[in-house]
Amino acid sequence: MANAEHVKRLVESDKESWNSWRMNNPYEPIDLRDENLEWCLRRNSKVTPEGLADLRGFDLRMTFLHEAILSNTDLSGAVINAAFPPALSAAPPAEYNKVGFVGSRLVGTTLRNVRLNECVLTGADLSGADLTDAKLPGSYLEGANLGDAKLRGTDFTDTDLTGAHLEGADLSSATLVRTNLWHSEVWKAKLFKSTETRHGSQFVNCGCNKLSKVSQFVRRLERTDDVAHPDGVSGLVVYFRGEPEMYEQLRPSLMRHDEFRLAEDRLLIELITRRPEDLESHRLFFQRLVMARHYELPTRLLDITRSPLVGLYYASGCACMRPGGVCQSPDGVLHEFHVTRSDVKPFDSDTVSLLANFTRLNWDEKSEILTRRMNQINLKDILDNAKTLESRRDRTFTRLRHFIAQEKPYWENRIDMRDLFRVLIVEPQRQFDRLRAHSGAFMLSAFHERFERWAVDRYFPGAAPYRHLRFVVPHDAKREIRRQLATLNITEETLMADLQSSAKAVKDEMLGRDHDQERG
Repeated sequence: MANAEHVKRLVESDKESWNSWRMNNPYEPIDLRDENLEWCLRRNSKVTPEGLADLRGFDLRMTFLHEAILSNTDLSGAVINAAFPPALSAAPPAEYNKVGFVGSRLVGTTLRNVRLNECVLTGADLSGADLTDAKLPGSYLEGANLGDAKLRGTDFTDTDLTGAHLEGADLSSATLVRTNLWHSEVWKAKLFKSTETRHGSQFVNCGCNKLSKVSQFVRRLERTDDVAHPDGVSGLVVYFRGEPEMYEQLRPSLMRHDEFRLAEDRLLIELITRRPEDLESHRLFFQRLVMARHYELPTRLLDITRSPLVGLYYASGCACMRPGGVCQSPDGVLHEFHVTRSDVKPFDSDTVSLLANFTRLNWDEKSEILTRRMNQINLKDILDNAKTLESRRDRTFTRLRHFIAQEKPYWENRIDMRDLFRVLIVEPQRQFDRLRAHSGAFMLSAFHERFERWAVDRYFPGAAPYRHLRFVVPHDAKREIRRQLATLNITEETLMADLQSSAKAVKDEMLGRDHDQERG
């Protein structure tokens, strides 16, 4: 129970007299536990012009607030952290349990280092508040306003941010394990730290640097490390992707057709139903996705390669060759991605398992988790539909956790929501000849449907862990590039690594035809 004298002094004092008393008595803990402070303040006519109970600017450090009610209270500029001298044995713990701040105004309030366990801040205005290193496990912030709040090191583990206003909020160093972000329009917040210091400029369209010869390309590669890391940072990995035409968007095959995108969860299941012996032997779902991609089933995996010559081979592809060996197809493009080695994930990473199994959810479940489809909902809708939203959310995450646990029984339920909004570079297990011949790897994301660095940064700056360059391969240079690559044994036969390609190579050699001369 609260100390009656402390409650009486609080509700009868103005800000100046209360803060002066606290300055003169800095070591005296204040006990306001289990008290409905909102009601006490209103009873003493301490109300703002907006109709909120008034504690603006009050110094509430070293205060026991467990299960107190401070709902519909204006605490703007107040100090509610638990700072106290270390030698003070009588000081309250640096945490508060089940305090009610529903609809309260905490603009600019200091909550540094505070632990708020299962506190209710539904509809609270925390814009500009200082929550540095605060912990809010299991707290409820549905519809709360965190715009421009200081959130460095804030721990939102198991926190409910349904419908929270996050515009201008910097969550890049916050912990978001099992955080509920439904309806929060999370792309309005800053989720990732800037990668500019590691990767230089975000996107370079090197269309002016046309690649007309293999030797020209090799000379440029000799300078790749200097180009990518002028500050001398080591550990660079470079990936490539060649495309025979300059397509408008860099999308994986699944994202090129709405019919496939909306039916992603059914595509692979249908393939497993028809060919179980080819897919069910792979324990990890990511490996099944790789196998499906190998056989041209649309997936959200985007092929890239560690081999610059393999990338150049595909960029110099020509679908229509006219007499004289002149390619009638458009110019090709070679994408180059500079990645710090620590940002490359192995195929058995827990983060990769999360994103791979995310594909098994249906379209509605995916959209709700990613907050992509829905507009932000107001507080009344949240409260009116609280049980329905919670039930639907729990059912979706239970399915996702179940999928991951099927392949990793030891997996700890620590879903970092930030991982769903980043782009991964994944090194697969090279389980078949073609993948080995290509030195293949993949880009993978739950949220992003295209992988140009600028397109990723439009929603989440820093979510793409690479510098992105693009080079043009002129159509009239494609045949010569393919000829030069053939002298380096980069041909359809060596890259496809199957009997059909070898048979085609034998036939073309007998006819005196270039192996890789593609015909319409």
